[in-house]
Amino acid sequence: MSTAIKIENLWKQYRLGVIGHQYLVRDVQSWWARVRGKEDPNLIVDQVSSGNGSESNIWALRDLSLEIEKGEALGIIGKNGAGKSTLLKIFSQVTAPTRGSIKIKGRVASLLEVGTGFHPELTGRENVLLNGAILGMSVSDIKKKFDEIVDFSGIEKFIDTPVKRYSSGMYVRLAFAVAAHLDSEILILDEVLSVGDMAFQQRCLDRMQEVAADGRTILFVSHGMGAIRKFCRRVILLQEGRVVEDGPADEAVDRYMDQVYEELGEVCEADTLDDVDRLVSMLAPDPVFRLVSFSIVQDGVPTLSVINGRPLEARIEYEVLQETAGLFVCLGIFASDGSLIFESLHNSESSELPVVQPGRYISTATIPAEWLAPATYGMGVSAAIYGVRACMDAVIKCRLHVAATGRVNQAYPRRRIQGQISPYVPWVTESIVPTVSKGKVREQPHTVNLEDDGAGLMAICQIALRDKEGEPTRVFDLDEEICVSMDYVVRQSISQSMIVLTVSRGGVHFLSTHDTDLNPDLLVLREKGEYVSTVRLPGRLLTPGTYTLTVSAVVGATGEHFHRSYRFVLNFTIRQDLGNDLFKNYNPVRGTLMLTEWKWQTLRRVSPAPTVAVTARVK
Repeated sequence: MSTAIKIENLWKQYRLGVIGHQYLVRDVQSWWARVRGKEDPNLIVDQVSSGNGSESNIWALRDLSLEIEKGEALGIIGKNGAGKSTLLKIFSQVTAPTRGSIKIKGRVASLLEVGTGFHPELTGRENVLLNGAILGMSVSDIKKKFDEIVDFSGIEKFIDTPVKRYSSGMYVRLAFAVAAHLDSEILILDEVLSVGDMAFQQRCLDRMQEVAADGRTILFVSHGMGAIRKFCRRVILLQEGRVVEDGPADEAVDRYMDQVYEELGEVCEADTLDDVDRLVSMLAPDPVFRLVSFSIVQDGVPTLSVINGRPLEARIEYEVLQETAGLFVCLGIFASDGSLIFESLHNSESSELPVVQPGRYISTATIPAEWLAPATYGMGVSAAIYGVRACMDAVIKCRLHVAATGRVNQAYPRRRIQGQISPYVPWVTESIVPTVSKGKVREQPHTVNLEDDGAGLMAICQIALRDKEGEPTRVFDLDEEICVSMDYVVRQSISQSMIVLTVSRGGVHFLSTHDTDLNPDLLVLREKGEYVSTVRLPGRLLTPGTYTLTVSAVVGATGEHFHRSYRFVLNFTIRQDLGNDLFKNYNPVRGTLMLTEWKWQTLRRVSPAPTVAVTARVK
């Protein structure tokens, strides 16, 4: 693959303070004083001259060397002042480097800040023409794409209004639409998506993925680690103008998050079992509850590095110092950015408010095999008294590293799992008719249909949501099984194809493919014909709320790239019922997943009497 951008030994220096004075004579006086090594006669009172000016300079970039391949989506992260924007300005030829070389192959379109290239007195329509011309588009090209640009921005009603009356979000929507539709080889974005709303951010990410799929290079600066993880495979971390990390997105983001928490003086997560014990010992005393230990065990061995092909246990040993009503222990799984994925209480199935007697206990939560994705998680434990207070002054977290060895996606070893978890979801695929039609399907409510144009090797014809009786619906109870059926056409035998199902609410939460349990050495062969694939999501998998179900057909996977894909999107809602009713007023169900497969076991230690086992199943 050819190189799109290459920089070698790049340095950039800025001078601090006032660069020029109001009058030319004062500029000459200050310059002459610096040449002679004298004090600047135009300094402000009490301001100290630096003589040769070395102390008034700052290096924004220091000895930077980097190669970016054509078609690569590169994320650039770092704290404010690390040099991210300066680097992009050099790429965009807004500023020149102090020394070093940079080679760029292709036309560059950049969106560095809100309102770049916009004139406040001009209307949106006029600014589209102006901004497109600044970015190198001809008038005829702009007019050809004008309707598409305006439609993407979503501000049709305001296109003939002066942009000085636009909000910052409207500015960005229109500016990004112009930049994204420019036929450039390199697209540069500097923290502009943070201004738009969630729906527009998702549209922008989808558009960026389409641009990357076309073989164009994208440089993306953002403080949103979720967008960086989702979109970029390679990320560089800048610190004081230097590259301190250059590698996979997960590794670079984890290191950046460590820097943030270290600067705040907080411990994000314990990296070793000894660190967990140290954090437990640092907890403030509580008159009711005392945490003794917290550990992760797989195959009988305490560890923080596990595999997702076998179950693992979270063991929490604690002491209850006095009889307490409504005491519960909570176990939570967190993403690497600190967001809660799901949580589970050790006694939430109790029909009445539980009364815990004094004593020493061990509560064990069993996480089933093939639930966690190959990623790094934070696993935390806390305790509270229902409706009263928390019993711990901090959540004890440990960093859990999960490696992939389960059945999920074995046939696609190069395909990165995109969800926050990776459950094994059974699929059933049947051939409907041995001959191929044009993909026409019967109309039903709560379905999405595609008018198949007959082109391509594979196409989805219909996706439908049904309840356990097979009736189409988009509203499900918390306990209800969700059945997703997909009709699709294969026009000739193909050896590389996937049907991909994604469930999300605000971000991708889990992803499954129709051949997740295949052996990686087995070549996936799909014969010519019409097919229907069915997947069933068990009840109490998702918390109440509205979700987006996305189904894609991918044909011709080659490494990390896909030649063609078809996407369908359906929204559905999970209704709240009496699940977790015991704590619903004080401790509502949080996160997006309610994993009923988790099994808790609580053992009470009574000395010298034998241990009493108490087993519960948590919702």
